[in-house]
Parts: sequence; structure tokens; C-alpha cells
Amino acid sequence: MTRLWVDGGVDVKAMAQALTATTVKKQNGEMMSLLNKLQDDAREIIDMEVDVEDRHAVLAEVKMVPSEVPEFSPPTCRKRDLYQDTADFNELDDYVCSVAAKEQTTFTELVVDLTQNCESDLKKVRAIFRWITTKDLSVLGFKEGLGNDTAMGLLRGIKYGTEKYHTLFMRLCSYAGIPCVDIKGHAKLVGYEPGMKITEDTFRNTWNAVLIGGNWWPVQCEWGAR
Repeated sequence: MTRLWVDGGVDVKAMAQALTATTVKKQNGEMMSLLNKLQDDAREIIDMEVDVEDRHAVLAEVKMVPSEVPEFSPPTCRKRDLYQDTADFNELDDYVCSVAAKEQTTFTELVVDLTQNCESDLKKVRAIFRWITTKDLSVLGFKEGLGNDTAMGLLRGIKYGTEKYHTLFMRLCSYAGIPCVDIKGHAKLVGYEPGMKITEDTFRNTWNAVLIGGNWWPVQCEWGAR
């Protein structure tokens, strides 16, 4: 990745990435708080207007956003406990590819299109992951004047090094009501060779974890897009 430097050795692209990541984290928290408030308002309306015998069934249809998100920790079960066969996602993947062929003007429109037929958080996360990873940035063109407040604007930033995949993934998850965090660590990236020592300042990488069924599950869109 080409880096831009100014006086004093400041990495301009890294600064842009950090600024966007900080903004998205803040927006993620604000979005989850908003969804919680809307959820509480919906429950109050249901309590006032729905007969007692029907209340449980109606509440079951309301999307429950966790009021308290637990601290990140490794999952307590295996991936096979979430799903048995990747073929379970074939129909969803085909649908997401059809959505990816169209253009959505807002994050809300995009997430609604992606998740409107998803009956579980797992499938919502899958839909977001597949939309991001099906976009081939090597051939994708972008209109002039795209802002960073659009999904295509962030994809353009990823292509030119001012954004990161984990930032876009977190933003879309927040619109879908899926708790998402970023995880900073190390990975065997380009340039790593067997036996090389990984130090605090080398081979740094960031990925995501999403809360599904009470467990945090890792997601790496950058590698999926490769």
C-alpha cells in the first residue's frame, strides 16, 4: 500500500483510518443505544395496546437488541454448533450477490435490502460479510463526489488505503442491530515467512467479533475479500 507522508513523518493514510475507526465506534454505540430506545418504546406500546394473551406472541416478533453487551471473550462452543453445512447459506449468498449488483444510496437502505429476509442474527452477519467480500475492488469503479457516509464511499476508501474492512463491517452491523467490536492483534500477513519472530510492532492486524447467541465470533472481512 502506498503511504503518504508529511513533515514530521506523519502517515496521512493511517491518520485517516484511525479517524474513521474512532468515528464508527462512536456511531456504533449511539446506534445500539437508539435501537434499545426504539425497542423499549415498542414494548411500551405493546403493553398498552395488545391483549395480555397475545402479548407474548407479539413481543417475540420484536427484534431484541441486547440492553447490555458483554465484554469480549472467546466463544464457549464450536462453529459447528452455529451451522452444520455452508450449503445452508447458498440461497442467501445468491440473494446478496443480486443486491451487490444494485446501488443503494444509504447505509439503512443497504442493510434493509441485505437482511430483510434473514430470520437470525447469524444470517444477517453472513449477508453483510458476503456483500463486503463479493465486491472486487480491483475492478470496481466509483462515482465522483462519494462521501464517507455511504457504503460505496467506504469501499473506495478501502481501495485507496484510507479506510479498513473492519470499519465498514462494524458500521453495517450497527445498522442491523448486531453488537460488533474490533479486535487488534497480529497475523501472518504478506512478508511473513516460517520461523520469523512476531514482535509488538510487526504484522499488526485488526478484525471483528460479532455477538451471536450470547457468544463472540471472529470475522475477518479483509481475508474473505482476498
